[in-house]
Amino acid sequence: MKPLSFKCPDCSARMRINETDTRAVCEYCGHVMLLKDEARRYAHQFEDETHAAHTKLADKINALLAPVADLQRAREVATARKTTLDASHRTLAKRLSFIGKAKVFIIPVFLGLLMLLDMVKSNSPQIEFGPAGFLALIALIPAYIIRFIRMTILKLKIKREENAYYEVLANIHHLENTPDLQLIPEPYRTTQHIREIVTLLKTRRADTIQQAVNHIKNKAH
Repeated sequence: MKPLSFKCPDCSARMRINETDTRAVCEYCGHVMLLKDEARRYAHQFEDETHAAHTKLADKINALLAPVADLQRAREVATARKTTLDASHRTLAKRLSFIGKAKVFIIPVFLGLLMLLDMVKSNSPQIEFGPAGFLALIALIPAYIIRFIRMTILKLKIKREENAYYEVLANIHHLENTPDLQLIPEPYRTTQHIREIVTLLKTRRADTIQQAVNHIKNKAH
């Protein structure tokens, strides 16, 4: 027997009956209603309308699967790009620090010391600091050029990473404003939960999205 349902004339709650029932009792307010042919026709009509409404709502929620999947992927990409960007910023901060700047002098000073050490070993009658200093200065120029090139490349890399990160954030913002997405509570905006909500609506185990969410919440506990 096909179960039917219609609104209680007193409290508007759903009253469920079978086709052979001659009376219906509201489970909420206790209203008793004798069923005549007209009432049965109304129950059939109400059942068809309710089924159509459930199907329409389920289809609307099902249409959110694609944007929600895109949103999940975009958030994962944003997290990965943010990690990469933070690492690049830390590298830049190290190179701009005192120790990072001091590293530029290591090779020039080392070459100057080697020249002085060579003078000492060769028993030179007079150790001249001028040539050693000049050698250190000559070595300092390419060291600064190399540092400038490395810093420029790093800053360009950070700029590209920032642009890519903000592009993903803009895409996330766009997806979060997808029509009808606000119908789903934030914690349940996943492909798995949306599939569960659609199933609950289509099988009539839930009449609204909130009822479906409550069903999922109770099931989790």
